[in-house]
Amino acid sequence: MSVKLIEQDLANAEEFIQSYLEENKVSTRVIISKINESVENITKHVKNWGNISCFEVNKAVLRERKKKQAQIIIPTIQTKTIENITARLQDTIQTRTKTRGIDRIDIKDRKIQKLIHHFGCFGLEELNGRLIFCSESRLKMKYFRSSTIIIVSINAPNVSKFSYVATNGKNIYYTSPLGKSVTCCDFQGAVQWTFNDENVMKNPLGISLANDNFVFVISDDSVILISPCGKQHRTLLCLSDGLYDPQALYYDKTRDMLLVAQKKEKAFLYKIDRFR
Repeated sequence: MSVKLIEQDLANAEEFIQSYLEENKVSTRVIISKINESVENITKHVKNWGNISCFEVNKAVLRERKKKQAQIIIPTIQTKTIENITARLQDTIQTRTKTRGIDRIDIKDRKIQKLIHHFGCFGLEELNGRLIFCSESRLKMKYFRSSTIIIVSINAPNVSKFSYVATNGKNIYYTSPLGKSVTCCDFQGAVQWTFNDENVMKNPLGISLANDNFVFVISDDSVILISPCGKQHRTLLCLSDGLYDPQALYYDKTRDMLLVAQKKEKAFLYKIDRFR
C-alpha cells in the first residue's frame, strides 16, 4: 500500500516539474550590456558635469518670500462693505438746552464738575489726555506737561471753528461746513483723503469713527456713512427716521452704539449692526 502511495507522489512531482520545464520557468536568463562608443567619448569632450556654489541670502529677501508664500497660502478674508452696515433705534432720550459751553462730567456720579463758558469751537476729541479741537483756521492739540499747558497747531486745509473733529490715534478726521467736505489728515496735517461731494455734504457737522474706521458724519437732517478710504458713502439715517436738525454724534466703540443728538429736545441711540 505504501509503495503505491510513493509511486503516486513521484508521478505528481514529475508532472509538476515537467510543467515548469515546458513553460521555461526554470530557465536562466543572461543580461549583457554594451556601452555606446559615443558615450565613452563624452569624457574626452566634457571637462566637468557642473558646479555647486554657496551664497548668503539677505533676511529681507527671505521675509519677502515668506510674505509672498503667505499671500498664496492664506485665503483672502472678505471684509465688511459699506452696504452691510445698518442702524437700529434702541432709545430716544429727552434733552434740554443749556448755556453754551463745555460740561466736564464725572461719569461715576454723573455730576458736572466744571462748565467752560464761551469756548470758541464746536468739535473736540480727547486722545490719551490730549484735547484735539478746531479753532479759527487751525487744528489744535492741547495737553499738559509738568503743570504747563501746551498747545500745538496742526496746519490743515478747510478748518474753521465750526469744524467737528475725530481721531483714531493715527489720523485726524474733521468736517468743514464752509468747504462742504470731510477731510482725513495725519498729525502733521498731510491730507490722506477728502470727501467733498456737495450733493451729500451740504452742511457737515458732527463726526465720529467706528473701530474699523468707517466714518459717521451729520449732514443736514441725515447721518452719512463714509468708507475708511473716503471713496464710498451712503445715507445711513435721514429725516424719515425722525432726525431733525441733528448737530453732534458719538460712536461707542465698545458696544457698537451710535448716539445722535439734535439741536433741541431729543437724542437717539442706535445699535450698529454689520452683516456679511
